[in-house]
Amino acid sequence: MSTDSNTYDIRRIVSGTGGSGPGGDVTVIINTSTFIFTQAVAATVWNINHSLCKFPSVTVVDTGDTVVIGQVEYIDNENVTITFNSAFSGKAYLN
Repeated sequence: MSTDSNTYDIRRIVSGTGGSGPGGDVTVIINTSTFIFTQAVAATVWNINHSLCKFPSVTVVDTGDTVVIGQVEYIDNENVTITFNSAFSGKAYLN
């Protein structure tokens, strides 16, 4: 089971005399997407398809919200495999 939450930080930076070229206004769109993966059944290997189209940072917590360290392998820019020494369930936060 997984959930995907996408947020965008849109900023308009005004400088110079106007227009869209150098010295003009610039609009910056920053994708601050976070994908939350829930591993409901205890496992030593978690395979995650996140669809973020990038190699995200990964933070894993167990059901008690304790951070757990695992071996993260980026299969491609949409898939991650995380391997742990022992099986457990929890969540992976990718952003």
